[in-house]
Amino acid sequence: MCYIIRGLDAQCVCISTQAKLQNKKKFEKKKKKKKKKKKNL
Repeated sequence: MCYIIRGLDAQCVCISTQAKLQNKKKFEKKKKKKKKKKKNL
């Protein structure tokens, strides 16, 4: 599963499955910042 985020952030998210699990917890805390990325769509 890759996030719909486009750009450099997408590469960081899709680097590895382990990173996704760790980042997933961080995304929950930083939902406000990730919502800004959705506007790029």
